[in-house]
Amino acid sequence: MNNVTLLFSRLFLIGLFLVSFKTQAFDEIEDKLKKIIPKNKMILKDVGNRIYNDLGFYFMSDNQFNNFLGDPQLMRTKIADKIVVVAIRPPRLDLFAPDNMEHTIRMQGKDNYIIHLGDATNIACWNEWNKFTYRMQPDILGKQMHKGWVMVPGNHDFFFLGNTAGSHLRKTGGIKQTWAAACNDDDYPNKKPKRLKSRILTKGSFILAYLSQLSTQSTRFPRLKKDFTYKSKDAKCIETKKATKMGLTEPSTRFRICDWKAKDPKSFLQRVHYMKPLKDDVRVEYRSLLVQEVALNPPGTKPFHYRGILLDTQDYYINPNLYFNRIFGRFAKWIGKVNPGDHGAVQRGQQELVKGWLKENNKKHDPNSTVYVFMGHHPFETILPLGRLRMGDMFNDLKYYTYVSSHTHYGYVKEHKYLNKNILSELNVGSVTDWGTKGSQVVYPNQAIKSGDKLTMPMTFKTNHMKNQPADIKKFCKKAWNASNDPDEKHGYLAYSKAGWLPSAAHDKTLDILIGAYDDMYARLDLKKYDAKTQKSVGEDLALRKKYDAKFKRSCGMFRKNCRRKKFLMVQRYWITDQQNYKRDRVYHEDRLKYGVCQSIWSSMKENETW
Repeated sequence: MNNVTLLFSRLFLIGLFLVSFKTQAFDEIEDKLKKIIPKNKMILKDVGNRIYNDLGFYFMSDNQFNNFLGDPQLMRTKIADKIVVVAIRPPRLDLFAPDNMEHTIRMQGKDNYIIHLGDATNIACWNEWNKFTYRMQPDILGKQMHKGWVMVPGNHDFFFLGNTAGSHLRKTGGIKQTWAAACNDDDYPNKKPKRLKSRILTKGSFILAYLSQLSTQSTRFPRLKKDFTYKSKDAKCIETKKATKMGLTEPSTRFRICDWKAKDPKSFLQRVHYMKPLKDDVRVEYRSLLVQEVALNPPGTKPFHYRGILLDTQDYYINPNLYFNRIFGRFAKWIGKVNPGDHGAVQRGQQELVKGWLKENNKKHDPNSTVYVFMGHHPFETILPLGRLRMGDMFNDLKYYTYVSSHTHYGYVKEHKYLNKNILSELNVGSVTDWGTKGSQVVYPNQAIKSGDKLTMPMTFKTNHMKNQPADIKKFCKKAWNASNDPDEKHGYLAYSKAGWLPSAAHDKTLDILIGAYDDMYARLDLKKYDAKTQKSVGEDLALRKKYDAKFKRSCGMFRKNCRRKKFLMVQRYWITDQQNYKRDRVYHEDRLKYGVCQSIWSSMKENETW
């Protein structure tokens, strides 16, 4: 088939797709436009770092823990970093970001709930998810951290680098193998896994892993039993009888659809709805769905009862794609085939589900004293037009509501207008580890203030700001620890920018920087303070490091995979030893945490200077 024939074939198929799939969608827009404009009676106000009367929970987001051992790939190169400034983060930030998040959670106190707004992982790997869930534990080494957590799904949590689930044409090949290689932390060079899902985190796998965490919070932590009563065996599930597919090249599948509801109306976690394909195929996993409801304070609380709806803005009509909307622009938005990094989506099924919940709630809770906080990963204006209309239809059933999003890594408060009317007040929460415009942050909503028929809700941004560091960080961050003082930037915070243009060069430089980061850390920590097991394991690592010292001082080049393998194994060994001691030795844990917090903040600040 020549190129011209192939082009016309594709255009013909696209035309068929439009006619057969989207006619009803355009009719839906036409029907809804006249009555979709909600009446906003709630305004959000950014009050900086001042706390008035917080509600006992806070938002955090976009830590994007990254598998720094992953194989070289085109989306992690100097060219990619020129286009997207966070394509390559400072390797020291990748290494130490979990410490910053753990410290941030610790400093908020044990009496708050956490609502995470998505992008816990970066590449969407199991090893990244495991890093995240360890740091999100309600108790760590006997120290109480918080009262429990929930989260909404983010695009980086189950799409490769937040951008794609791969092509429908190939079941396990193409970009899916690149994805699996990027998740590799076993050995180098990468060996093709027998099963893709053993490494990559698809949407269906993410939902099951997350539900397991919800269940664990009540079984492993007795103090959380009243608020987190979810058990998978208590969910009411059905399986659809008819298999469906959403594209010409997509396999058909039936679904398992489950609903769970808390028995106690005062429990924090109230409802969970999820849908997962029965077919074990990566190509259909994007059709999974997760929606939740939480009681942010007990029903009947004065002056307002707050309820949260955790939406799934990764609810795509057809398989999301890395390049399609970049090539076809508005046409791609019409048919719903977009890059998840650019656009979110909400489908009719989710709309009807949530409206059913709201209708039931309105019978139990006074609408004049109930405030709804809708939460989703994507900012409102980045959600596809039909999705925004469906959300507006949800809002129409309510008197007081707001929307909380993340995704941008910056953080802001914004009013959305339509036909010169305020229709929605939105809080966007920046990254808890990247710098953004306000520094790494968490955000606290405060008790709403009523004035006439309207409410104003103050929003407190608690940040690690470059000009106003919290006192605890100023106290333990020693100037000698700051790698910015390295005049040659050989393995400092921005040394990755000095790598060559090829993926292998970026990978080689990353390994060099990580080895240097561990060298620096062990040179600056007082190893004699720690228990015998910690001292022995670190001593063995340093002895091996000394053995290969000369080889680690030079670049490996494009084809010298054995050279890179030695560096890979050294970083891997450093990391495994470090984490084993971190999870066991309390004294080492505290010193290592403080050191990691400082490295994470300094590296993020340095990267921010290049934006």
